[in-house]
Amino acid sequence: TGPVGSYTFDNITADHTIHATFAIQTYTLTATAGENGTITPSGEITVEHGTSQTFTITPEEGYFIVDVVVDGESTGPVGSYTFDNITADHTIHATFAIQTYTINAIAGENGTITPDGEITVEHGASQTFTFTPDAGYFIEDILVDGESVGSAESYTFENITADHTIHATFAIQTYTLTATAGENGTITPSGEITVEHGASQTFTIAPNDGYFIENVIVDGESTGPAESYTFENITEGHSIHAIFAINNYQIAFEVEDDKGNALEDATINLNGTSHGPGHYIFGGIVTGLYPYTVSREGYFSESGEVLVENQDITEKVILQEDDNSIPQVHPGGIIVYPNPATTSLYIESPFPIHQIQLFALSGSKIKVMDGSTRTTSIELQDLNTGIYILQVQTREGISSHKIQIIR
Repeated sequence: TGPVGSYTFDNITADHTIHATFAIQTYTLTATAGENGTITPSGEITVEHGTSQTFTITPEEGYFIVDVVVDGESTGPVGSYTFDNITADHTIHATFAIQTYTINAIAGENGTITPDGEITVEHGASQTFTFTPDAGYFIEDILVDGESVGSAESYTFENITADHTIHATFAIQTYTLTATAGENGTITPSGEITVEHGASQTFTIAPNDGYFIENVIVDGESTGPAESYTFENITEGHSIHAIFAINNYQIAFEVEDDKGNALEDATINLNGTSHGPGHYIFGGIVTGLYPYTVSREGYFSESGEVLVENQDITEKVILQEDDNSIPQVHPGGIIVYPNPATTSLYIESPFPIHQIQLFALSGSKIKVMDGSTRTTSIELQDLNTGIYILQVQTREGISSHKIQIIR
């Protein structure tokens, strides 16, 4: 009579039998999974009344369980779920999402990293970072997860499966200035000077005594003579070289007689070298003390010294006519007697005498005497008859005297 819940015998007129049979109730559990993961077992699962059924949820590599929905209600991202004492049909559905990681990108001062900050990337992806220093700076180092990977313009994380950090540091660019000086002078500072980008550096050039700055060469180009040179806003290496030359001056002689008439054909012996008549201008003279003798026929020779320090010199020389009489000369209050002299010559000065020199008319030095007194004498026994030049040096300078020796 089928699975009826009751049966009635009506108007019973004979014997009858009635037999009921029973079977356990079953239910369907429908298990499904979204992409990138599985649920086990899956599909439509038949279970008996009162039993239990466990489902295992597994994401694929690089993915995680987002949620497990049971009979339309979320149970959260669980790895397994069990239906206990089942008395009805049920559904279970698992969803998955790809795993993401964070890369923390940081740049130090004076440069940038792109992209920067906390960068979210998916499992298995790649991410490239580029580094850009500010003007005048360079990439000093890149730290990946705390470890140095050296200096590079970019870095790529490949097949990312974990969180990472990347940190770029920058340093200011430095340049070398090479400063050198030739002989007879200095440049300060000298050698290889390290300077930072954008800085300035001044060099001071100084010649030695008796020399001058001839030229300053900067990066192979002449800039002319200068006592200093400054590199401004330095953005590359440079070189600077100072060249020095000895000071050259001119000595010009003006030769006159005692009446103020120019004598244009005198002969000058300068510093031991005799020059022809009329040669009165001498160039290329370096710093120093130069003895001279000026002579002309019919005149007594005149000797002296010219001190060349830092400028051209004009020396005026007056020649006395040779009339066989030697006038006594007392420049600066110095007295020389007797004149003419025979065996001895006496000198008196209002100032201490530093040195006495006696020259022949040719300019050759015959005697030299040093002293510090105001009076002194020179013995003449070993000298021949003739005209000599006596030079007396005191603090007031050098005075010259024509001396005649007779026998």
